[in-house]
Amino acid sequence: MPDDGPKGAQKAAILLLAMGEEAAVNVLGQLKEGEVSRIGLAASTLGDLPPDTAETVLDEFSELVSNELTMKDSNDYVYRLSVRAFGEEKAVRLLREPDLQAVFRERLARTDPVALAGILSKEQPQTVATVLNTVGIEKAGHVLVHLERDTRQNIILRMATLDQVSPEVLSEIYGVLSEELGDYAASQMDGKEYVANVLINMGKDDRDELLAAISDADVELGEEIRKQMFTFEDLLKMGARDMQRLNRDVDNQTLMLSLKTATEQMRQHWYKGMSQRAAAMMQEELENMGPARLKDVEEAQGKIVNIAMSLGESGEIDLGGEEMV
Repeated sequence: MPDDGPKGAQKAAILLLAMGEEAAVNVLGQLKEGEVSRIGLAASTLGDLPPDTAETVLDEFSELVSNELTMKDSNDYVYRLSVRAFGEEKAVRLLREPDLQAVFRERLARTDPVALAGILSKEQPQTVATVLNTVGIEKAGHVLVHLERDTRQNIILRMATLDQVSPEVLSEIYGVLSEELGDYAASQMDGKEYVANVLINMGKDDRDELLAAISDADVELGEEIRKQMFTFEDLLKMGARDMQRLNRDVDNQTLMLSLKTATEQMRQHWYKGMSQRAAAMMQEELENMGPARLKDVEEAQGKIVNIAMSLGESGEIDLGGEEMV
């Protein structure tokens, strides 16, 4: 097939159009939502296909499925078929990293707005606009305020005029940014995070015993695992009365700094533990607050987490989970 012929999802779209509605429905039913969406977008870009183009795709597919298939080489066969149909890069992604775009969107959503702004500041405005259109309204707003004024004006205009972006373009963008955020494998849990999640799901007595054993062997490691067991975002699980108690032990400067990059939901959660006057003053101070270093924000959040964990261990507050008391 010539280089300017249909690629990737377009081939899949051509096959679906050629096989008839009933068969196409059965095939689509076996695909993931993201894959159906990509094929749908590809179909909308096909326009009027020359007969020989469709015929070439069908011939290629027919040749692939006509090969004798044995159980022994089934994995290799599926891989070869996917490579020929979608290209090697996309085949690897589909077979070994399903729903990569969904995973990447989730990682973007979890990335601190200040850090994400720093990463995006190195990219072209059109790329930034495309990314911000995928992270949600609130997150996009938090990221924009940390970009240069001239840059964000350019970006917001591009966001407003951005048409539907093809899956292929999104894949390229995600591929570039993945290098900045760390590759997909590196985003998986490390040992400390894994152990923290195991301990969280154990009974309190067993958890305390194992955590004490870890701390006896390595004090620093035990402390790192304890921090992973409860994060700043977990404060959202706490009730208003417990937030009031926590608020008494947190100084205003630390709290204000910790809320610098927080979501509106988190800010409102803190305000519920304050008097109306104190909440109004905190809102005003946050609005007038200048830029802050990400390191300082994270340190403030960590300080509050440590206070919350201490209060939880002493039984003064409920940290919001059946296991975390």
